[in-house]
Amino acid sequence: MRRWGAVLIVLVLAGCGGSGTHVDASRRYETQMASVVPGIQSQILKLRFALEQIRDPIAARGDLRSLEKKLDVAVAKLAAIEPPANVAAAHAKLVAGYRALRTEFAAALGPLSKRRTTDALRVAAGHLEHSAAADQIRAALLAILAKGYKIGVS
Repeated sequence: MRRWGAVLIVLVLAGCGGSGTHVDASRRYETQMASVVPGIQSQILKLRFALEQIRDPIAARGDLRSLEKKLDVAVAKLAAIEPPANVAAAHAKLVAGYRALRTEFAAALGPLSKRRTTDALRVAAGHLEHSAAADQIRAALLAILAKGYKIGVS
């Protein structure tokens, strides 16, 4: 009986093989997400604000393209993160949502290449916040947060 008690104590202290790995994966995921997601959210806000504030569309084209490229890099980093199984579906939806939003940004920037007025850009920027892609991002972030992950946004 003492032998089984000693074995049980050793197993509990050792984490019984699997739970430590899950905890490590969860911590790694949180750390990686906290280093990427706030940056993506920041780039989206900067792009949206830039679209809303444009006075000279042709002059702003370079700045907006730079913000787009930064967003592309950040989304690629997000896609490279391996999520724990309990949030894998939400993580995939998050990546897909950011990519869809990026496509919507590209469509909003279309008028710049045609030298249209800034009114179309302001309207497009306003619609981005309420787009299907933005809704998908919010839902995915909420699903990840609901599982208890601290990913740098709330």
